[in-house]
Amino acid sequence: MSSLGRVVRVDRPSPGLIALSLHAAHGDEVLVLGPRATAFGVGLVPRRPRGAAADAFTQGLRRRLTGASVSRVDALGGVLCVTLVGSTVPDASAPVRTRAFLMAERRSGGLWLVVDERVVLTTHPAAPCPAGPHEDDDSRVSRAELVTQGDTLVRAVTGELIEGARRTLAQSLQKSLKRLTRKRDAILADAERGARAGALRAEADLWLAHGAQLKRDPHGGGAIDVLDFHADPPRPRRLTLRHDETPASRAAQLYKQARRMQRGAQVAEERWAMTEAQLDRVRELYAMAGSAETHDEVERVAGEAIALGVRELDDALDDRTRGHRRQAEASRRGGGRLPYRRFESTTGQPIWVGRSARDNDELTLRHAKPHYLWLHVEGRSGSHVVVPLGRGAVASSELLIDAATLAAHFSGATDERVVEVMHAERRYVVKPRGYAPGAVRVDRHKTLVLRREPARLAALLAREARI
Repeated sequence: MSSLGRVVRVDRPSPGLIALSLHAAHGDEVLVLGPRATAFGVGLVPRRPRGAAADAFTQGLRRRLTGASVSRVDALGGVLCVTLVGSTVPDASAPVRTRAFLMAERRSGGLWLVVDERVVLTTHPAAPCPAGPHEDDDSRVSRAELVTQGDTLVRAVTGELIEGARRTLAQSLQKSLKRLTRKRDAILADAERGARAGALRAEADLWLAHGAQLKRDPHGGGAIDVLDFHADPPRPRRLTLRHDETPASRAAQLYKQARRMQRGAQVAEERWAMTEAQLDRVRELYAMAGSAETHDEVERVAGEAIALGVRELDDALDDRTRGHRRQAEASRRGGGRLPYRRFESTTGQPIWVGRSARDNDELTLRHAKPHYLWLHVEGRSGSHVVVPLGRGAVASSELLIDAATLAAHFSGATDERVVEVMHAERRYVVKPRGYAPGAVRVDRHKTLVLRREPARLAALLAREARI
């Protein structure tokens, strides 16, 4: 068999497939090599299989095999061997004419690249390298056999990829369902706490009706025994008062708490409805993932889940199941999991909120530019909040309040009605050596005294870019 062609590209669409793109006088083809027992073989296909971006092993193959010619392909029982001539040795001043063997072993599923009888690359360092073919071995695979076997091999590998992608997608959606269910139940508990508003109003009414009967003790506190006419049937009840309170101030405080609980219950009901709608959509995607049969169907469901903002897919979904379009997006974002949650202000501008102490460091020190706005609740633990701004731009008052509202919500000051939030340009936030994760020093900042607005917070939480 004459040379199959010159290697112009090397890819590894999946761990179970190597693809050598060949250029020859009769046209371009792709030699595919599968090392795994479930998809073991070698063949020729007309088009390059698409899949994962090049890893370190693939890049090593590219450096050594690009420009080499495939002289023969051998099948030695459980070993496949592609012989190449004229590969370029890395770091050499000029191409070196040499012979290389790219081998795959069924038993271990390993791949080896042998140059001048020396293993230079392998996926299985602990496994012994199989022996290559001899010139007189009757083990050559004909071109006709390669053409016949190529499509079969690619279909087998593609089937594995689809099954793996479908399983990963379904598992991620299942995790999302569990998380959203917990979120819905927690919101429901918040809504049920609104039922206490009536009891608080009833106690306030009693203070206004019987406050004149209060008798102070030597320490300034006091108590009165009343008949609670709000109970059915009415029953005796003792009301107590601190030394720094009066019946009128106590009643005013109770009425205020009741109003706040009622507003919180209304917000919780709205959030519950939104979360329930999210659950319904994720359930639909979960069913679609289970019935997907092709790579395009799996990718379409994954695309909808990513657009919806299912955060579990950020880490779990392998690049090869997303396709090149989403690989490019991941590359643009730096790939992998983002260290912050993304919200949209009431004016439409993005706000980033750190996920954890270590993520706060990543957000502030790596993702935020020096001229971005940085916020944090003063004197409390909590998330770093970053507002991306253009150079020289100043945040509007509405944007500043939105960002401060999120900083207060994702902090240890959750029970305080009034919160002090410091804000500064990111350039004034530094992390001295030895500081704990998330701890920083702010050299210059201003302080905003924020009064919480439940309606504003609910609107911001509803605008989270990822559910």
